[in-house]
Amino acid sequence: MAPKSTRRKVLLIGLLPLCAKGVGALTFDAGTFHTCTAQTNGKVLCWGMNLDGQLGDGTTDSRTTPVEVLGITTATSVAIGAYESCAVLTNGKVMCWGENEHGELGDGTTTNRNTPVEVSGITTAKSIAVGDHHACALLTGGTVKCWGLNDEGQLGDGSTTDSTTPVDVSGITTATSIAVGDDHSCALLSDKTVKCWGSGSDVADGTMDDRSTPVLTQNITTATGIATNFQHSCAVLTDGTVECWGFNSDGQLGDGTTSSSFRTTVTVLGITTAKSIDVGSTHACAVLTDGKVKCWGENDSGQLGDGTTTDRSTPVEVSGITSATSVVLGNDHSCAVLTDEKVKCWGDNSAGELGDGTETDRATPVDVTTAYNTTATASGAYAAAPTTIVVLSALIASLAIFA
Repeated sequence: MAPKSTRRKVLLIGLLPLCAKGVGALTFDAGTFHTCTAQTNGKVLCWGMNLDGQLGDGTTDSRTTPVEVLGITTATSVAIGAYESCAVLTNGKVMCWGENEHGELGDGTTTNRNTPVEVSGITTAKSIAVGDHHACALLTGGTVKCWGLNDEGQLGDGSTTDSTTPVDVSGITTATSIAVGDDHSCALLSDKTVKCWGSGSDVADGTMDDRSTPVLTQNITTATGIATNFQHSCAVLTDGTVECWGFNSDGQLGDGTTSSSFRTTVTVLGITTAKSIDVGSTHACAVLTDGKVKCWGENDSGQLGDGTTTDRSTPVEVSGITSATSVVLGNDHSCAVLTDEKVKCWGDNSAGELGDGTETDRATPVDVTTAYNTTATASGAYAAAPTTIVVLSALIASLAIFA
């Protein structure tokens, strides 16, 4: 298929090693216009935009301070998509709330929900990834189920039929992590290969054909982590290098060009010691083994953290970050968890998403401050911490959503 030129802002939310953006006992992630924290007491707090009930407090009133998601007391992780939110519970079930136009809440209906509903038939979830209008869950046996919009085969069941309840992804039995983008999905397998399905511009299998079942992504045989967002994806390899594929309009593939690579992957220049990575809408960042962070791609809001607003097609070092354990990206902002359990963010702050008490964009990192004095640790994928901050949010189709 021909690549799409429309820039739709959507969020990949994967709970992966890249995907498993682990912080403390739960998860840490970043997005744009609504935010949630999963606390160690099993409750979930959310704030920000709530036009579709994505805060889960029983209203559609937007909030500038946290509100408790109703009915959730045993959450182990939270994931957020474009207009919906989901939580994995200790019993392996998944609860979702918010927009449900295409069945993305997985409850067998297309009714929006401002309080959580149970995803049908999921009882052994390890993690969940939420995209624009679809979601996927990684189950304990290494299989994957997906639900919601399926116009380009992003559910992976061999069809292009939407599903309001989870369907099995064909042929995936050894997944260790998952990532979901705009209209594609990917799984990292136990043999360190990556399989993707959905939009033909996002799977990098040597063609441009949409794929309704998983296909191998080219050039990747030693992956340790994956991430996807809008319409580009990246994988960290065992040798510390990074491969990326998809759209490259702003240099987000990091290969020194702005030429997109849909059929195969390209190598990010100058990265040889990466240990994890995340991707935003049109930028990407990698945590290096020395604790530094390098970013590349679009920089109009300072999301690369180098003190400028100049786009970069090769990685630049984020100013002042020397002890990062993980990094997570939203649409146009970025956050890093440090070894001292603090979080720093930079980039777009139009909705207060940097958490510094202002709505001023930042081209260099600032400390996140919240009324809950939340701390985070990334010393291990699921290491213990007093509370876990999950900065996840919707990547909205356009700012017209505010109108």
